[in-house]
Amino acid sequence: MKPSINRKVTLLFALFLIILLGLICRAVRVRQGRVVWLENLHREMIPLPGGHSREIDGERTPLSTLPRARAGYSGANEQKNEAPPPRQSDALMHLTGLDSLPDTGCMNRAHFMHLRDEIEACARYLGSQDSGERSKGQDMLYRLSRTMCEEYSQSGGEPRRVMEQCMSGMSEAVLDMSGDRKCDASPARGEFVRWASRTMKGADTPELLFIIRLLGVVGDPGALDAIGVYGDSPLPEVRKAAMLSMGLLGAPEARDDIAAYLSDQDLPLKEGKSFLLALSLIKGRSSEEIVVGVLRAARPLLAYEAYLRLREMRGDTGKPLPLEEFEQRRKAVADHYAVRQGSGDL
Repeated sequence: MKPSINRKVTLLFALFLIILLGLICRAVRVRQGRVVWLENLHREMIPLPGGHSREIDGERTPLSTLPRARAGYSGANEQKNEAPPPRQSDALMHLTGLDSLPDTGCMNRAHFMHLRDEIEACARYLGSQDSGERSKGQDMLYRLSRTMCEEYSQSGGEPRRVMEQCMSGMSEAVLDMSGDRKCDASPARGEFVRWASRTMKGADTPELLFIIRLLGVVGDPGALDAIGVYGDSPLPEVRKAAMLSMGLLGAPEARDDIAAYLSDQDLPLKEGKSFLLALSLIKGRSSEEIVVGVLRAARPLLAYEAYLRLREMRGDTGKPLPLEEFEQRRKAVADHYAVRQGSGDL
């Protein structure tokens, strides 16, 4: 009987080892899968020299918000002399409420998916180097903004909330892609400004913000009077939008308010970049001094964006400093640009 018992014990022990080995192999595969997932996640974070990702200012920052060197950048698209792909706005990337929209009717789910595609196409055309495509983007901007405001006014409930997100995403995307290039002076631009001036008077806050921001992108100085009315609005977000658009139109009276916004250490990076762009369009030494102040005192990413903007304002050429080297030499860089007659690249 003993040999039989020993044989059973041996078989049970061997079975236990096989099961244990299987569990170990499975754990290794899960671990490897987790490593791959983490590596993919890190690719969406800020790439620093050496291919690493890390936290800056205690927070991980998406690649879309990383300030890229405007001169000397050697990305694949720039090497092919192609326009970079549009950086989709957060509002457009994360539309909420789509699942609760009906499948039929004029404000159904498919309608908003198509609208998002049109907004992305509009932003892409506005960022193109081709004059024909830019003209197409301008026509799309004029048409889409009117249509979206009409649909916003006529809708309610969830479709209205989704449209608010689309309006926010469009104003962000077209500014991001247009930069300092404004819409061409034309009868269509003049008609858009007149429509905007009329529509703003009875608009709800989301619609009002949408129109104010677009007027800054369009770039018609004739819109300054209509925008300036909202510089004293009791609503902080409306005042901020008005000052940004006035700055984008080159109005010196917006300079001090923009400087105050840029001094806020909690200012989101995207807003900071937009205000720096506005300062570059408000000509004068005072604007440069404000940008130098941002370079000195702001958080690292916004300070680096100020450095790149100053290079453009001064007409510097050559390759800019990488982000980490800039941060190590920030004081010397600020001192260099604090001298208006300073020459040479840093």
